[in-house]
Amino acid sequence: MGILFLAVSVNILLFIIFRLYKNYKIDTFQAIVFNYFTCVVVGSITLGRFPLSKESIHEPWFPYSVALGVLFISGFNILAKTVQHIGVTLASVAQKMSLVISVAFTLWYFSESLTIQKILGFIAAFASIIMINLPSKKTNDKSEGIQKYWYLFLATLILSGIIEATLYFVEAKNYSDNADIGFVVSLFGMAGILGGLVILLGYVTKRIKFEFKNVIAGIILGIPNFFTIYLLLVLFNQGYEGSEILPIINISIILGSALVGFILFKEKLNLWQWIGFLLGLTCILLLILK
Repeated sequence: MGILFLAVSVNILLFIIFRLYKNYKIDTFQAIVFNYFTCVVVGSITLGRFPLSKESIHEPWFPYSVALGVLFISGFNILAKTVQHIGVTLASVAQKMSLVISVAFTLWYFSESLTIQKILGFIAAFASIIMINLPSKKTNDKSEGIQKYWYLFLATLILSGIIEATLYFVEAKNYSDNADIGFVVSLFGMAGILGGLVILLGYVTKRIKFEFKNVIAGIILGIPNFFTIYLLLVLFNQGYEGSEILPIINISIILGSALVGFILFKEKLNLWQWIGFLLGLTCILLLILK
């Protein structure tokens, strides 16, 4: 339970950091890229040495780390476009509804159990995601844009689902031995290299302006971000079925972020959002209390 609390806490910390980016006019893409390199440093410090070598390419997790690195940087760009064209609300729904893909994959590929209690938990989870993300009357969300940019919504959902499913697959198949930090550092490093090339091209063509505050913002983000993936892999190693732990983590993050928004940022929750909050708690209880 302690690892679950820490995993949820670092994810909520990311939410707070992203909220503060607006106040300081941070270039999110640049910060994200510098964040990936920071994750490499944090992983090396955590292990006590740089975990990668030329032999790393022979590790069973290496091709998956490369693929995930590509998915990380691609997924971020698509998510940014989704937010821009259809709004924060539907982008958030798409990200969390990715459970449809990752949970379905774990149930099918690993032949995990499917009980009435689990089914009720899944129903509560999806209802909670939709209700908590219902916009208030004062929002400027561009939800109507989904009719024109539905493919962005779908791409965000699919990519998020593939990332979650791949992380679980690598750990469940023991390709990454006991949450191997080398695997985590490798995927962040690949994402950082790809993103760095994009930024370098932007600097050369003068489409991107360098500002040191973006580096600082990336470092601040990267410290907790490393642990969002590392602790997730640790949880996968604790014997939970993927169809149990993935909804529990995602719903816990949603509930925690909603509470932080309510307490720290004075975001008011409407009736439907409070009902979604209670449904989220119900989901967690159904899946964690066997």
